[in-house]
Amino acid sequence: FRQRLTVNFGDPISLSDYYALYRENPNKAIITLVRDLGERLKKQMIHIEDADHYNAIDHLRILFEDRIASRLRKNIRKPWERFQSQQEFVNILNEFIHRDKETLEHIESEVEEYVAKMEKFQLRSWVLNKRKMTVAGFLWRVTVFVLLFPLFLYGLINNWFPYWLPVRIAGKVKDKVFRSSFKFVIAMLLFPLFHIIQTLIMLLITHSWQISLIYLISLPLSGIFAFQYYISFKKFRARWKYSRLAKQKNPEIRKLEKLHKKL
Repeated sequence: FRQRLTVNFGDPISLSDYYALYRENPNKAIITLVRDLGERLKKQMIHIEDADHYNAIDHLRILFEDRIASRLRKNIRKPWERFQSQQEFVNILNEFIHRDKETLEHIESEVEEYVAKMEKFQLRSWVLNKRKMTVAGFLWRVTVFVLLFPLFLYGLINNWFPYWLPVRIAGKVKDKVFRSSFKFVIAMLLFPLFHIIQTLIMLLITHSWQISLIYLISLPLSGIFAFQYYISFKKFRARWKYSRLAKQKNPEIRKLEKLHKKL
């Protein structure tokens, strides 16, 4: 819900190109086809070659995607350019491993320490890029959240189940790569279905097409608002938490900030 799913399509592979080889040597034809298929798939995905340094590269890709996109002059708000920037970054690191594996291993140890501290304090990398929140800023945001809470509650009550169910079902998919696709398809089917059912129930209760139509229009709009409210509140809470920790002059937070700047 309110998330982006990027699906890449490559050029089709013609099996007829392998027919002559298959007639001569079926096993060799299949091996060649699988190899070619793998090479083409790599161009349509973010592929990390080195399994030993997979986590470090993947963490760097996610933690600093804003800076990576900026350096590569890509617009992170555009799904295709975001994918391109991350793919290019990973390809650069894949080549870098062969040239200077020792340096990457040193970076890897710092990345592991950085991620461990982020998980300990339950913070996200973007928080450290923001200015620390003042008391006035805190009070202003709290006031806005309190005033808008009734609208959030309306959107939450009317959209919670079709939002929760796809997440629940997709969470049971073992391969994380396919979870987004599952959520996207299930949500695409569930939201219209539940909104229609809810509208029919409203019609049975009110016996008014006008009220039911207004209610139907309000469902997706309130759902979008509730989701944005929830995301904004999570970001607000994270920024306030980081601001409090920074003011306490926690030595581990200072170490975290130094690692963030260094990386």
